[in-house]
Amino acid sequence: MQVINIALVITLMLAGIQSKPALACTTFTHKAADGIVFAGNMDLLVSTGGLVVVNRRGIAKRNIRPNKDGTIASWTTRYGSVSFNIAGRGFAWGGLNEEGLAIQTLEVRTEVYPEPDHRIPLDNGSWIQYALDMAGSVADVVEMDKTMRPLNWT
Repeated sequence: MQVINIALVITLMLAGIQSKPALACTTFTHKAADGIVFAGNMDLLVSTGGLVVVNRRGIAKRNIRPNKDGTIASWTTRYGSVSFNIAGRGFAWGGLNEEGLAIQTLEVRTEVYPEPDHRIPLDNGSWIQYALDMAGSVADVVEMDKTMRPLNWT
């Protein structure tokens, strides 16, 4: 059974190889008998390289952007994580925390962000890192949406 799962992953990876640069990102999950395989790539329009960052729990963090009232959001990380970053520590493109929550960014050039409202704005990378730091489940991320929102930083 393990050989079939590895063969599936290799087949999917090879199917993604193209002769010209892709203009989209890819993420997939595969439920296997012994767990879930989760994978994603960083097919960006700009080649930036990347960092793998280990984020410890119990670390004090601050947002880089102020809220509407001029205050700056701060928190102490609840969960440790490993994140994949393109803009430095704290600006995750994706990752996995110690509770098993996995998040991966998929870039779409036509995205529509929520209008500014009462929620605290976090740019994409900070929003993902905050979720990895503070949420232990998808339900926690849904609840987080009541107080935090992604910000269009372009």
